[in-house]
Amino acid sequence: MVKPQGGTKASKKAQPPVFSHEFVIQNHGDIMSCIIMVFIVGLMFPFTNSISSMFIAPQYNGTYVVEAAGEGGQDREVYGYLSGLFDLPAVFFYSICWIVVHAVVQEYGLDKLTKKTHLSKVSTFKFGESFHQLFFVAYSLGHALFLISEQLENFIDIKRIWLGYPAEHRVMTASYKIFFLLQLAYWVHQFPEFYFQKLKREEIRQKTVQALVHIIFISAAYFLNFTRVGLVLIVLEYFTQLVFHIARLAHFLGRKTFSAPAFQAYNIIFILARFCSVILAVMTFWYGLRQAEQPFIDYSAGNFNTAVLRLNMLLGVVLLQLYLLYSFVAFHLGRFRDSAAKKEKKKANVAASQPKKEKKRQDSRMDQWDRRCRVATCTVNNWALDFRGNYERIVKTCSEASELGARIRLGPELEIPGYGCADHFFELDTERHSWEMLSKLVEKSKEWPNLLVITGLPTRFRSHHILGKSNYRINQLILGSSAKVGGVYLYANHRGCDGDRVYYDGASTIAQNGDLLAQIHQFDIEDTCVTTAIVDLSDNSTFRQMKSSNRGNASDQITVVPIRFEGNMIGGVKFNEKCTEPITNVEELQLSPIAELCHGPPAYLWTYLRRSGMAGYFIPLSGGQDSSAVAAMVRLMCEKVCGAVKRRRETDGGDDPAYYLGGKKVVEDPAELCNQVLFTCYMASEHSSDETRKCAEGLARNVNSNHSGIFIDTVVSSILKVFNVAYGFMPSFQSSDNRETMALQNIQARIRMVLAYLFAQLALVSHKRPGGLLVLGTANVDESLVGYLTKYDCSSADINPIGSVSKRDLRQFLEIAYEKYGMTALRSVIDSTPTAELRPLIDGKVSQTDEAEIGLTYDELSVIGRLRKPGGMGPYAMFLKLLTLWGDKYSVEEVEEKVRKFWWRYRVNRHKATVSTPAIHAENYSPDDHRNDHRPFLYPDFSYQFERIREKVEELKKSN
Repeated sequence: MVKPQGGTKASKKAQPPVFSHEFVIQNHGDIMSCIIMVFIVGLMFPFTNSISSMFIAPQYNGTYVVEAAGEGGQDREVYGYLSGLFDLPAVFFYSICWIVVHAVVQEYGLDKLTKKTHLSKVSTFKFGESFHQLFFVAYSLGHALFLISEQLENFIDIKRIWLGYPAEHRVMTASYKIFFLLQLAYWVHQFPEFYFQKLKREEIRQKTVQALVHIIFISAAYFLNFTRVGLVLIVLEYFTQLVFHIARLAHFLGRKTFSAPAFQAYNIIFILARFCSVILAVMTFWYGLRQAEQPFIDYSAGNFNTAVLRLNMLLGVVLLQLYLLYSFVAFHLGRFRDSAAKKEKKKANVAASQPKKEKKRQDSRMDQWDRRCRVATCTVNNWALDFRGNYERIVKTCSEASELGARIRLGPELEIPGYGCADHFFELDTERHSWEMLSKLVEKSKEWPNLLVITGLPTRFRSHHILGKSNYRINQLILGSSAKVGGVYLYANHRGCDGDRVYYDGASTIAQNGDLLAQIHQFDIEDTCVTTAIVDLSDNSTFRQMKSSNRGNASDQITVVPIRFEGNMIGGVKFNEKCTEPITNVEELQLSPIAELCHGPPAYLWTYLRRSGMAGYFIPLSGGQDSSAVAAMVRLMCEKVCGAVKRRRETDGGDDPAYYLGGKKVVEDPAELCNQVLFTCYMASEHSSDETRKCAEGLARNVNSNHSGIFIDTVVSSILKVFNVAYGFMPSFQSSDNRETMALQNIQARIRMVLAYLFAQLALVSHKRPGGLLVLGTANVDESLVGYLTKYDCSSADINPIGSVSKRDLRQFLEIAYEKYGMTALRSVIDSTPTAELRPLIDGKVSQTDEAEIGLTYDELSVIGRLRKPGGMGPYAMFLKLLTLWGDKYSVEEVEEKVRKFWWRYRVNRHKATVSTPAIHAENYSPDDHRNDHRPFLYPDFSYQFERIREKVEELKKSN
C-alpha cells in the first residue's frame, strides 16, 4: 500500500490554526461535545462528583409537605423538586448541550436539505432559521403536552391554574423541572450561536430581543412558581410558531399550494393566541390570585403573590401581547404597501412596453437614442430526463440573469429534457414532460417581468466536445458569422455529462460584429453559470451599413415584415455604464487539442462520478502508457475540482452541487481528494518486469492513490489445473500451436478483469467506508481498431476515458502531465516501450512489444485510423492515399503490406467493438459501435479489395 505523500501535509495547511477564530467556528460542535464529556467524566471521581452533579442533575430534590388548599383538607408529603438559584449551573450545562444539538441538526439535516434546494444566500439563512426553530418548538410542544396530560386535572378546570398557589405549584416532578431548565437553556444558547453563525449586527439585535423576552418570562414563571400559567402560555406561543415555521419552510421549498393556506391559518391562530394569552393572564393575575393575595413576599414558602408583583406580571404579559399584535399589523401593512407598489410598477412597465405613436418633440432627450441593452448567456450542467433538476437549474440561471439586470437570457437547446435522451426523443413522455416544464417556467417567469427567457424543447441541435472543436466553434461559427453579417451572437451550451458518452464543454459566448465580448470558462464543473455583456444595438446598424452586400440585398427587398414583440429589450443600463469591451487575447482562451485532454475527460469523470452515486474509481495500473494516462486524468480531475472549490471560497463564497460527493463537500487539497477517490492495483504475473512495477508504484505516489500490488500466478495456475482435469493436458508457451500461447495470454488478461471488479466492490469495505468503486478502462483507440486486446479483459470496465484517443495523442498528453503538473514518474512511462507482458521474460527482459506483434507502429495506426474515419476510406482508397503520405519512406509493396495487415486485423476483430466499454467521445475517429461508428461485425475476407490493390501495385511497378 502506497502511503499518502502530500495529502496530509497539504490538508494541515488547509486547516486554520488551533484555537483561532475560524477553527472555533468550524469545530464548535466538537469542542462543546468535549466540554460535555468533561462534566460527565467528572461524575466518575469522588472529588469532582459533587461539582459535576451540580451542573448535570436537577437540584432541590426531596420530600416536601404540601398544605391543603381548603378547610378540612389534609396536608400531604410529596417527593419532587423546587426551583432556586442553584439551577443556574444546570441551565449553563444544558445550553452547551443545545449548541451540540444545533450543530448536529445543521450538519446531518439542514446542510443536506439546503444543498438540494439551491436557494439564495438570504433565503438559505431564513430557511435554516425556520428549520432550527421548527425542531425546537416541535420538541417543546410535545414535552409540554406530555406534562399537561400527566397532570390533566390541573388544566381541565381553569381555576386549578391558580388555585393552591404556592403550595401545590412550587413542587415539580423531574420532567416538569427539566422542561423549564431546557427552555431557559435553549434561549441562553442563542447568544453564543450569534458568534458561531457569524450573524450580522442587525440580525443579532433582533434575535437578542427575542431571546431576552423568552428568558425573562420563562424565568419569572419558573422562579416565582407560576409554572402552570407559564406552561399554558408557552403552549399557545409555540403552537403559533409551529404553524408559522411550517408555512415558511413550505414557501422556500416551492410548495405554494400548501404555504399560502398555511400562512392564512397562522394569521388566524396568531390573533387567537394573543387574545387567549391576555384573557388567561387577566383571569390568573387579576382575578384568581387576588383571592389569596399576601401583603409581603414569603421566600421560605415560595409565595410571591403580592399586589405589586402580581400586577407587574399581568402588565408584562399584556404589554408583550400588544407589542406582538402591533408588529404583526405593521408587517402586514408594509406587505400591503409593497404589493400595491409592485402592482403599480407592473402596470407602468406594461404601459411602457405598449407601442405608442411617435410625437415630435423639440426637446428630444438623449435616452431616446440610447439602444444599449444587457444580454446574458448561460451554461447548465443538465441531465437527460432529469426534468425537475433541469427546471431548477434553468430557474436558477434566469434568476441570476434577472438580478444582473439582463433583458435577454439565452439557454442551450434541449435544456429542458437534456441533450442525451437519444431514442427517448421518440417517446411521448419526453415531449409531454417537456411541455409541462415549459408551462411551469412560463408561470415562474412572471417573477422576471423584464427578462426574455429563451429556452429549448426537443429540437435536434447540440454541440458536444471533441478535441479542437471549440477553436473552430469560436473562430468560424461565432466570430466568423457575426463578422460576416453583423449583429449580436449569443451562444449557449451545456456542460458536463448528461448520461451518455459525449461531454459538453460549456464555453457559452457573447459576440458582436466579430468581437468576443464575454465567455464562460470552458471545462468548468459548476452546475450553472451566467455571463452578461452590455451591447449597443446601434453598432449593428453601422456595421451592416458598411457592408456593400447588405446594401444591395436591402435594395432588392420590396417589403420588410416586422416581428411584433410586446416588450422592451432596450434599457436597464445606467447612463454612465460603458459597453462591454472586446476580449483582445482570444488566443489565450483557446487550448490545443492535446491540452484539452487535461480538462475534458477529467471534467467528464467528475460529473459521471457524482451522478452515478459511486464513491470513486479503480484502475488496474499496469505501469504502461494507457493506464498511466487514465490515472493522470483522475488526478487532474481532483486538481480541477479542488481548484474550483478553493477559487469559489476566495471569491464570492458561493456554493454549488458540483462541490459535493456523497453528500459531503470535497476538500481543497487534490492529493487528499485523490487518495479518497482513486484506488489502483499493480496485478503482476511471472511475466511482469521490474520496470513496469516501478513505473506503477512511482505514479501511484505522484497522484497519491490508494495503491496495492498483488501476484495473479496462483489464480492462473488454479484455473489451468481445472482445465487439465477436464481435458487431460496442460497448455504451454513452448507449444508450436499458437492457440495454446494465445489462451495462456488471454487467461491472464481476463483474470485481471475479474479481480478489478472484485477489488472495486470490496475495497471500501476494508476501509470502513460506504459505497463502491467504478472500474476505469485503459484501452486506446488504436488497440480497439485492430483488436489488440482480449475480449473481457481489463479493456472491459464501467467507463473508458481514453477509448476514443489515439496512442500518439496520449503520449503528448503524458508529456504535458509530466511537464506542467509535476507527475515526475511519467518520464519513465513515456520512455518505456509499450508491451502487454503476457509472454515469459527472456533474461528478465520483456520478450514482446505491441508494435512488433501488430506489425504497425502506433503513429502509423493513428494515421490509418483517421483515414478510415472520418476520412471514409476503404482498403483500396486508403492504399492510394498512403502512397502519397508514405511514398518517401516505404516502397509500394511495404505500403500494401501495412494496409493488408490493418484490414485483416480490423476484419477479424471487429466483433470486439460490439462489447467495448463506453468511452468518452473525444474524437471523430472513435470506433465506438454504439452510435458513432455503425459497421458490421462479421466481414468477408476483402479478397476483391486486396486484388485491386495488388493490380495497382503491379501497374505502378511496370510504370516505374
